[in-house]
Amino acid sequence: MSTSSVNSSSDGADSPAAAKTYSLFYSSSQTTSIKLDRSNFLVWESVVLPLIEGNRLQSHIDSSSRAPPRFVPGTDGPTSNPEYEEWFAVDRLLVGWLRNTMTQDVGAQLLHCKTALTLWNEARTLTCAATKARVMVFKSELQQTRKNRMKMAEYLAKMKSISDQLALAGAPISNDDLILQTLNGLDADYNPSVVNLIDKDRLTWVEAQASLLAFES
Repeated sequence: MSTSSVNSSSDGADSPAAAKTYSLFYSSSQTTSIKLDRSNFLVWESVVLPLIEGNRLQSHIDSSSRAPPRFVPGTDGPTSNPEYEEWFAVDRLLVGWLRNTMTQDVGAQLLHCKTALTLWNEARTLTCAATKARVMVFKSELQQTRKNRMKMAEYLAKMKSISDQLALAGAPISNDDLILQTLNGLDADYNPSVVNLIDKDRLTWVEAQASLLAFES
């Protein structure tokens, strides 16, 4: 557990658990409107993980360090460990913050999770479970999706979303395959742009998007 604090508390409390505050829990700028459901773990993770890391709390969700012992030896026997009290208080705050970023459906399935680590891992497992059963559906959808009357931005977002769902289900596709499937879904009007993109080496998804959006405009 990181001991780095963002702001010192002003209440003068003696407890180490009350001696530190974190902007993650008290700043409105570090909340998110994205709620974790059964299909958007990657998007949710991309929003909440940087906030957790920015507050140096990632050890609570990645097993990089263990909780301090609850009790330590004392002259009259075991006594409460102030380091554990601080860790526990911060972990409970993180659990509450994470639950507030989940839909009611997902959160209700994870009420048994008492630590941030357990909550994070089981949220991933729960939201991936439904997706894994749909790997073949997603692969078929990726191959059969066509731009047709969709705006280019909408089409690109849909293709990337399908790709992300495959990655979440443990069946990621390469950047090259995503671009190829995307180009295959365009009609003949886009042939000049398609030929130009195919001829490029090490083409990134961002570059492909920029080129296709520019061509449409």
